[in-house]
Amino acid sequence: MPTTSRTRKAFENKAAVTFREGKELNGWIKNEGKGKARITIQKANKDIPKGTLSARAKGLSIDVYTLCEFVKCNIKDRN
Repeated sequence: MPTTSRTRKAFENKAAVTFREGKELNGWIKNEGKGKARITIQKANKDIPKGTLSARAKGLSIDVYTLCEFVKCNIKDRN
């Protein structure tokens, strides 16, 4: 299971998401300057529960395995 801090770094480095801080971290995945999907991550550094991981993957229109592989991959966006 990915942790919240690793997930945050993956989205910041690979998808150029800028998170706003409040009770939770909220950011938008953008494509051609328009927000396509919103991602919300808790601030606490802990494993993401299976149900939350499934809901997050569903919100991004991908499966859980693909989301986990995205977070685990070390390749960063070159832009």
